[in-house]
Amino acid sequence: MHPATAVILLLLGPTASATSQTSTMPASLQARIEKAGSAELRWSNWSGYRVQVTDFYQRLGGQRAWVRGPVPTPQAWEVMAKLAAADLKGLNAVDYDGDRWQARTAALSNVGEAGLEAFDVALTVCVMRYISDLSVGRIDPAKLGQGFGRTSHQLVLPEFVAGLTSAPDPGARLEGIEPRLLPYRTLLAQLPRYLELSRRPAQKLPPVRLLSPGDLYPGAAALAELLVALGDLTPDAAKALSPGRYDPALAAAVKLYQVRHGLDDNGKLGPRTLAQLNRPLSQRLNQIRLTLERWRWASQDLGPRVIEVNLPAYNLSALSKKGEDYQTDLWMRVVVGDAYKHETPVLSSKVATVVFRPYWNVPRSIVKSDILPALRRHPSYLAQHGYEIVAWYEDPKGAQPPTARAIRALTAGRFQLRQKPGPENALGRVKLLFPNTHEIYLHDTPARAALGRPQRDLSHGCVRVERAAELAAWVLRDDPAWPEEKVKAAMAEDGPPLVVQIPAQVQVQVLFVYGTATVDGSGHLYFYEDVYGNDESLQKALSTRY
Repeated sequence: MHPATAVILLLLGPTASATSQTSTMPASLQARIEKAGSAELRWSNWSGYRVQVTDFYQRLGGQRAWVRGPVPTPQAWEVMAKLAAADLKGLNAVDYDGDRWQARTAALSNVGEAGLEAFDVALTVCVMRYISDLSVGRIDPAKLGQGFGRTSHQLVLPEFVAGLTSAPDPGARLEGIEPRLLPYRTLLAQLPRYLELSRRPAQKLPPVRLLSPGDLYPGAAALAELLVALGDLTPDAAKALSPGRYDPALAAAVKLYQVRHGLDDNGKLGPRTLAQLNRPLSQRLNQIRLTLERWRWASQDLGPRVIEVNLPAYNLSALSKKGEDYQTDLWMRVVVGDAYKHETPVLSSKVATVVFRPYWNVPRSIVKSDILPALRRHPSYLAQHGYEIVAWYEDPKGAQPPTARAIRALTAGRFQLRQKPGPENALGRVKLLFPNTHEIYLHDTPARAALGRPQRDLSHGCVRVERAAELAAWVLRDDPAWPEEKVKAAMAEDGPPLVVQIPAQVQVQVLFVYGTATVDGSGHLYFYEDVYGNDESLQKALSTRY
């Protein structure tokens, strides 16, 4: 049974009593549906679709949907072509028997009435599986803890499939159920090329310590061939390379490759870059497929403005809707949660508050692991770094004197710790709050050096942003009381926290996503490391789904 069956029933299908049509189905068809198993299908058990298949045939008055006599209808031919080409959607054609329909149709004239009925039901089941997978994804993200919950797609599965059986262009209808989001569409456009690239014979490049432009390298020709295939080196530039050397033009192409793979883009060829170059292109194809799956989980209406944080890419985009798509108003690097202890979760919310000159309410875990050990080594540590002991974070009485008794209470967890606003405050000069169960937020940072590192999973879970003033001004741009210069002034001033509530009518969506493959506005494809292992766990779930 499909693990996401319950979700698909909710989103795509009616209840068993949803149709008021009377059933005149033949007894053989009723028995076949009741069995909910088709031995001829690769995945024979379809009990999770029994209700929808029943409703579908009731809508047709018990008639066959896809054959007229022993001949498939034009709609059936077009639908079978879509199932056979499911790999071009980032799905697996074999899940829908895509490689078997041609032989089945050739044998229809010899299978008899029972065989025609079996063919019809099998095609119905595969079409329903395909539609479910294509529109809302193959996996329920809640089961993996990797999603933000699916919203209702206004699609009643039996009704939609019944419409396909008489549609003049069923293929166009199937195209229409795919996600409309631009990240999905641009990534999908790259899929055919990587399907082809993944068929290239694997070829390992010779190991290196560190090559600079002009150095000898026996793998130069193979490296150039690979970079031409990937689009980082033009064919004309490849022809002009110095044989057997790490030519400067080859190094320039490697630098482009490094940029697209989250590496230090120095143009030098070292072990880390070589490891990425030697990774099978089938793995890159899989990164595209897994990211497409995640975009199928997302709501298709994200509102007028979106802050999108891609966790494995360590970047943030502030987007405004223009027509059906979004334009990028701001882009910046970010620091996300440490991969081993403090993973930043995938989430969806809306900005509620901007806080200038915030306190940092230090989590208990950080007090225990970091602050108290430092305090034991340096008794003046709290004062030097602007920490205050308080009875609770919002205690109007303010700070407690840092006496031995207060420190004992802090150690025991009876008191709490916060850091005063100022240049050393871990949250910098501004933070953006949005409701979520993880107590995660976006904030400024005084630790600027970390933003220059290629791998930026360094925080305790919250997201540090590179251009905090510009992001806060972008969030507040609809409020004439908060031009950008006032935002910067509020951040620069000394004083207590200043809280600005975002009006309910100002909709700024926050979306933390996990995409190890992305496409930029120029059509360049980027790949990132599976920093939290989410790709690995999603792949395992997909491999056992039917």
